[in-house]
Amino acid sequence: MRIAPGLFAFAVALLTGAGGCGEGRKQTAVVQVGSQARPVDPPAATGRLIFCAMENRRSGIYIVHSDGTGLTRISVPTDEAWTFSLSSAGTVAYLAGDMKLIHVASVDGGKDAVVTPGTRGNAFPSWSPDGKRLAFNRLIDGSYQIFVCDQDGTNTHQLTLDPGDKFRPTWSPDSKSLLYTRELAQTQQLFVVTPDGSNQVNLSNNTFTDHGGCWSPDGTSIMFTRYRDGKNRICTMNADGSGQREITSGSLNDSDETWSPDGSRVAFIRYVTDYDRRIYVMKPDGSGQREIPLDSWIEAKDETLEPRAPAWSQDGRYIAFALMRHGLVGGGFDQRFARLAVVSADGHGKHFVTGASFDQVGDPLWSRN
Repeated sequence: MRIAPGLFAFAVALLTGAGGCGEGRKQTAVVQVGSQARPVDPPAATGRLIFCAMENRRSGIYIVHSDGTGLTRISVPTDEAWTFSLSSAGTVAYLAGDMKLIHVASVDGGKDAVVTPGTRGNAFPSWSPDGKRLAFNRLIDGSYQIFVCDQDGTNTHQLTLDPGDKFRPTWSPDSKSLLYTRELAQTQQLFVVTPDGSNQVNLSNNTFTDHGGCWSPDGTSIMFTRYRDGKNRICTMNADGSGQREITSGSLNDSDETWSPDGSRVAFIRYVTDYDRRIYVMKPDGSGQREIPLDSWIEAKDETLEPRAPAWSQDGRYIAFALMRHGLVGGGFDQRFARLAVVSADGHGKHFVTGASFDQVGDPLWSRN
């Protein structure tokens, strides 16, 4: 079975019409809330987490302190909202409503503004690191293309023109390039383009399926997932596409890779089965792989844990993630609970951030302020 990095699944469903550091990937990162669960050994993590969630069957963007206090909805209450990006200045860009408009709002409240008025079919907003520009996808003539605009929605221009979908633009740390995934000849390839639309380069340049690329903090390397021979492997390459190599191997699937803020470590998800996944941490060359233990949250022999979408805290000491717990029922698995959770990077302390108020929970990010 093909497994790809986690996206907030109801956003993917809206983009593709099917369930499913998001390009033809399997439905992940949506978790169903069930029974209450008891927090275990809360670490002394500080900071706030932004995440997607569904409450009373309506999705929204929320912020909460890592100890679970101060839960606040950021997105407008009148529309459903999903997929978001956080700027260095603490401004959230998110997708909302039936028209899939892009809104911007402060994490601390204040005016919510639409920066793509009257334009349907937008997706995957992405702030430049300097906070001055916003990249996003827009559906044009049946294909998702990449656009860039200023922070207030002005000066909008289209970067890509070729047929075929391009997904999830990601800015380089110096704001001079955008990395994206393009569907090409029955594969997915990683491309870069400059913000003026020039210099489009296929970094992958192979016959495999590469996706989920994320820049190293210093901008010299790119980490991504490669689907080859029926398995997902985490790979690295130089920023110009040279030096490609697989840094995980074996019989299991690996994905959801994300760099620590200082670039010294990588967190990722290892798939034992579809319903049994583990958080691992390793060095950027693939060495020193170790599991972050979560088994104390299993309360019965028939249960498995499914962590998703790991996200490093700004100081690199903690990892936030969405967590689902499954139980074996009648030959299949049901979803017994799901939470937003935090664990220390050494695995010695962990706790649940959210309780049972949400129907679904999605990918977290740590606020920069």
